[in-house]
Amino acid sequence: MPLDSPIRVLLVDDNETVRRGLSILLEAYDDLALAGEADDGESAIALCAQVHADVIIMDVMMPGMSGIQAARLISDQHPHLKIILLSTFLDTELLLEARQSGALAYLPKSLPPGKLIETIRAAFDA
Repeated sequence: MPLDSPIRVLLVDDNETVRRGLSILLEAYDDLALAGEADDGESAIALCAQVHADVIIMDVMMPGMSGIQAARLISDQHPHLKIILLSTFLDTELLLEARQSGALAYLPKSLPPGKLIETIRAAFDA
């Protein structure tokens, strides 16, 4: 998939180890680039205007503002941004809330890395 510039991804997770792992994963692909990192929903909202990301990968459960709450606000303020929510908890209620928040996908954190990369690329093309 040749692009003029890489897909810029903003990572949002309160767990630094998760963010670092996702960052390392992105580095392995020429068509993806890390646009920035945030450790909570409030910081993610502030960064959206600064880093010009294409796709956001965001944890659902974070202290303070949840990923779903942040996704709602980001979708309203930056409708062009594609949001992928990740969670260790996959239940019907959270899935429904994720869809209503404007997120394009709600995925398990246990998803194989290749599937996450496919989802990022598909979100960018959506």
